[in-house]
Amino acid sequence: AAAAAAKTPEEKFRVQLANESYQQFELFMKLRRDLADGRYESLGSDTAQWRKRHAELVAKYKAQVCFPIYGGSYFDAFYKLTYEDASRIAASYKFVTPPMRVWKIQADKEKQGEAQGFAKPEFADAKWKKADTNMDSWSALGYHDYFGSMWYRSQVQIPAAPAGKKTFLWISSTDGKVKVFVNGQHVPYVNAKGEKSAEFEGYCQPISLDISSAIKPGGENQISLLCTRTFFNELGTGGLLSQT
Repeated sequence: AAAAAAKTPEEKFRVQLANESYQQFELFMKLRRDLADGRYESLGSDTAQWRKRHAELVAKYKAQVCFPIYGGSYFDAFYKLTYEDASRIAASYKFVTPPMRVWKIQADKEKQGEAQGFAKPEFADAKWKKADTNMDSWSALGYHDYFGSMWYRSQVQIPAAPAGKKTFLWISSTDGKVKVFVNGQHVPYVNAKGEKSAEFEGYCQPISLDISSAIKPGGENQISLLCTRTFFNELGTGGLLSQT
């Protein structure tokens, strides 16, 4: 309707600029929704398309400064690694459960939760708050300036893997440290060099952990994550930034 109503070259230019901006935003939201809903296969190609188009728009509208060049850097810092890793895994492996978006959460500023059994399957968490990690930042949950720890608990049905196959837990993105427990058993993080650490620390980075020895194949499994915000940023994100 705007394109049809535009009469002068300036009006047509502005409508075109707005339309291309909205198209780019629609692709961005497709990436977000596909990650949230477990549609991982096209994330890599859509990421490449978004980055290419952003560079084109930066050049095309340089005089208007409508598409800042740092937008690509922000996209790379916050999203690119997760999207590409999800696409890589989907191409060669099978995601056996839908994304675990909704978790029960409990703040643990004094870090007493582990001693109190927060990681155990039988722990009573019925009164804990619930959070959708694709929607709810710590800031939105009332923890904007909180620099303590937060527990996340969820149960998931894991099918039995074929003989000789392993089962991995994929965490798509974190803000700070994460310590993983499966059915009450601590699962250390092992990096590409084979080095073990009790926790993983990073920002907007995906990780995979071998949980084969800790799961109950074909049954209900308790996943407990201890997340700790370790450095300042103005976003108030904290903990899990998207699903596991």
